[in-house]
Amino acid sequence: MLTSAAMPPDARRRRSPDGLVALASVLLVIAPVVVATARAVANGWIPISDDAYFPIRARDVFSGQLPLLGLATSASLEAGQSLSHPGPMLFDLLAVPVALFGSAEGTAIGIGLINTAMIVGIAVVARRRGGDLLVIVAMLPTALLCWSMGSELLFDPWQPHSLLLPFLCFCFLAWGMSCGDLVLVPWAVVVGSLIVQSHVSYGYLVPMLGAWGIGALAVHLWRRRGGEEHEGHNGADGREGGCVREVATTRRRLAVVSVVTLVVLVACWAQPLWEQVAGDGNLTALAQTSGEADTLTLGAERGLRVMSRVLATPPFWGRPSFADALAPAGRGATSGPGGVGLASIPSTTTALASMAMLALVLLACGLAARRRAPSALHAVVTAGIALVMAWVTAARIPIAIYGVGAHTLRWLWPVGAFLLFAVLATVVECWTRPAPARHTTVVEVVLAAATLVVVTLNLPDYNAGVGPSLNRWAIPVIRDLNTQLGENRPDGPVLLDMEGLYFLEPYSTPLLARLQELDVGFVTDDETQVRQIGTDRRYDGQNARTRVFYRFGDAALATAPDARRLALHVGLDRAEQEELDRLEASGARTPRYYELLSRWDQQTVAIFAAPIPDAPR
Repeated sequence: MLTSAAMPPDARRRRSPDGLVALASVLLVIAPVVVATARAVANGWIPISDDAYFPIRARDVFSGQLPLLGLATSASLEAGQSLSHPGPMLFDLLAVPVALFGSAEGTAIGIGLINTAMIVGIAVVARRRGGDLLVIVAMLPTALLCWSMGSELLFDPWQPHSLLLPFLCFCFLAWGMSCGDLVLVPWAVVVGSLIVQSHVSYGYLVPMLGAWGIGALAVHLWRRRGGEEHEGHNGADGREGGCVREVATTRRRLAVVSVVTLVVLVACWAQPLWEQVAGDGNLTALAQTSGEADTLTLGAERGLRVMSRVLATPPFWGRPSFADALAPAGRGATSGPGGVGLASIPSTTTALASMAMLALVLLACGLAARRRAPSALHAVVTAGIALVMAWVTAARIPIAIYGVGAHTLRWLWPVGAFLLFAVLATVVECWTRPAPARHTTVVEVVLAAATLVVVTLNLPDYNAGVGPSLNRWAIPVIRDLNTQLGENRPDGPVLLDMEGLYFLEPYSTPLLARLQELDVGFVTDDETQVRQIGTDRRYDGQNARTRVFYRFGDAALATAPDARRLALHVGLDRAEQEELDRLEASGARTPRYYELLSRWDQQTVAIFAAPIPDAPR
């Protein structure tokens, strides 16, 4: 009954051959995820930089070191205390793939499966609300979001990237709930919990969209109950009995969904709640930090300008924008034209005008859909709420010493995708409802063809060069080091010495992942690292036997006192080394010289191990 309410009569009428086009559209959108993941596994992709934390913590799920929190958050810098993202749900979801396929392959496959599940979830919600036609409509903005990210990010575990399709799916779930689809509630809890636990930047967006969906669902159920009771009291005897049964069935379904939702909610939040009670109280600390008035934030005006840069001014949220829209102002810059460390954001006047035009488009869609397309109207309202909460979230984004990180604003891209869906759904629903069936078929074919074009463009390998993927050049280096470590294991447990590591280096975390694969225990005395890999891996002066450290460039080739070299990768071949020596001797500071010097300093890497004096044996 309520499940049938999830699809209006017109939608059920549009099923048959259109279902093949809808299914083809879904499979098309999934294809780049599958191709990118398979290519990564075949090419020996390795999680580097912060990406390597995910297989480490995923392996911990089935060990005695069950993670209770997410990774450390950059909000710690502004708060002056160690804070973590609320929960470890992403690690939990990656645990089985990592256990089955290994750290690298399992991480890529796990994220690929999550993104595939979210695409399917978007299609399911769209079909429940509008049949095959809305599935085809929904797949186009979904394909555009995947294209904007690029193939390299479709299996990237870093939360600013791996949460984009889940958040788009959550927007669809909120829309579906607002239309009265009770069955979607526990699914929304699962997806919303994954998002909020994994990154604090969604702390306003997800709860408010969820509240809108639940609130509208409650109103829908109340009106339905009242209508059924009214018909039961005034109808014929047979109809009265049927309405009584319908009311009873509705109540039973509501009770079942409520119990399932409560169980799902407890299961999703058991780990962070246990940490809150028995640990350091991370949830309380996050709440207190978010409420501090003296934290420097973007503010309403600059937040609107940043939103306009992605949502309302060319190239909008398309592929070029992912790398360029919120690019930093430059090396060493702490403030760009907007005073927030960004290279380019619109002026206040441009932002106001462009965002006003976007709001007018949504308003026009809402008015058009009000009587002719109820589902599209709810999509427009959901998009409007997402837009308002995006502004609230952007205004609250903290400004760090280096400015605003683009990764804290990546949710703008799925917001843009859902805005496009709301507009397309309104136009398509309003135009096809009174039109002959052949007109509907033409619309479906055109949308499916557009999806095919976008998907085809997204199949080749493309790296936006943002986040950990910026250091993809380090993968062959780490692969070589990992091979040598397998042949020359250190005597564990080992203490990772962070001295000598340069800022944002890509090596240290993959080293820990490799040691874990080799069953070599590790600890650290760096508190930031402790927050990432678990407090039970804090060095206490007695729980390590060997100190492991890195050396780069010329120092990598030298011997270290009382230490043995476990692995060495030379960043230049012999001819390049001779070329660098000639340029150095001649004093020619050409671009080629700096290129070779940079590669030498960053890619000539050695890992050393030294015994810790007086360590227990």
